[in-house]
Amino acid sequence: MIAELKASGIDLSRFCLQSFDMRPLQYIHQKYPEIVLALLVEESVDDLSILLDSLGFTPQKYSPYYKILSQQQTEIAQQMGMKVVPWTVNTVEEMKANINWLSNEMKPTPIDCVIKHTYTFDLCIIFK
Repeated sequence: MIAELKASGIDLSRFCLQSFDMRPLQYIHQKYPEIVLALLVEESVDDLSILLDSLGFTPQKYSPYYKILSQQQTEIAQQMGMKVVPWTVNTVEEMKANINWLSNEMKPTPIDCVIKHTYTFDLCIIFK
């Protein structure tokens, strides 16, 4: 996959690999440190530092399911140096709530609900 991205001329620093599974993140972190990584989380996390200890490094992005994200968790993740990117934010109301918490980005499904609100999208591959 990485060889194909390089061959296509895509700037790997603009590429974001997202995964629920820590193993691909760990591998890419070691082999291709220029690639932005996002840890996807679907269940509530009591202590983010324990989760990151299991991962072995701090990824550039923390991407929890938006319904489990709190303002406190957003602030903690940002203090740890991560951008917060809640996923499956589907309505304008949900987007506004996350914007109020100062989320750095959002991953909506379907994407067309925010096309009129934003014009920049990163290339993302999600492993589950």
